[in-house]
Amino acid sequence: MTTKKAILKNIRANCIECMGGQAQEVQNCSSPACRLFPYRMGRDPAPSRKGEAARKRLVEAGFKAKI
Repeated sequence: MTTKKAILKNIRANCIECMGGQAQEVQNCSSPACRLFPYRMGRDPAPSRKGEAARKRLVEAGFKAKI
C-alpha cells in the first residue's frame, strides 16, 4: 500500500520536474488549474484528515506514487 507521505513526496518531485528542476520555482507556480497545485509544496492542504481517507483523497487528485 502506498503511504500518504510517499504520494506527497512524489507530487513534490513531479512539480520540481515541471518547473525545470528548479525547486524554488515550485512556490511561484502559476497553474492553479492543475489538480496537484494544492499539494505542490509536499504538504497536505487539509492535514486534519488522516490515514486511508487522506491517501484516497490524494489518489483522487490524480496522482499515484511511483513505487
